[in-house]
Amino acid sequence: MTEITMRELYDLYVDTLERCSSIVRSLPDEELLCNLFEEFDVQARSYLHEVSLTKLHDAGVIDDAMVERSKEIRRRWIALECQKWTTEQIRCDSEWDALFTLCDSLRLMATKRNPNGA
Repeated sequence: MTEITMRELYDLYVDTLERCSSIVRSLPDEELLCNLFEEFDVQARSYLHEVSLTKLHDAGVIDDAMVERSKEIRRRWIALECQKWTTEQIRCDSEWDALFTLCDSLRLMATKRNPNGA
């Protein structure tokens, strides 16, 4: 089995953040649910995991603040995803808004730090 490159890991990290950005609120219900509870769920558990974050950090791709924000996003996600939510609640609830805002700001930090990727 081949390990993914740092570039691939970084791209997956950024894609993970995009799956839970404020933009998902404007998606149709089915796409919103798929993005969050299928795509983001798997990716957050993998690419926002301590092991992935350590690799990205050790390679200088993300900094300490980005690691901490990534961990906070993962923690918030795990707390939210185990509850029952309607799509309207996801779009309007302050807990979801906080998660979307964190993902938006971290995605911006990642883009500024690595405008052309890892």
